[in-house]
Amino acid sequence: MLERSEVEFLLNTIQIRQLASGHNRFYPPEGFRTIDVDERWRELTSVERTLYLAHLTELTKQANLKYAGRWNTFHFGHRWTARA
Repeated sequence: MLERSEVEFLLNTIQIRQLASGHNRFYPPEGFRTIDVDERWRELTSVERTLYLAHLTELTKQANLKYAGRWNTFHFGHRWTARA
C-alpha cells in the first residue's frame, strides 16, 4: 500500500513541477495510469489471497492427517495410511 501511495505522490510532484516551469502536464501512457495500476494491484491481492487460502488448506489437511496417524497409532497400535 505504501508503494502505491509513493507512486501517486511522485506522479503529482512531476505534474506540479512541469506546470510550474511552464511545460505541458505529463500524462502516463495507457496501462501506466494510476487507475490501471490500481486495477492490477487489486488483481494481485486477489490472486495472493487465493494462493494463501490454498496453501492454508493444504497445511491444515496435512496437519489433520498427521494427527490422525498419531491417534491411530496410539489407539490401534499400528499406523494408519491415507489412500488416494
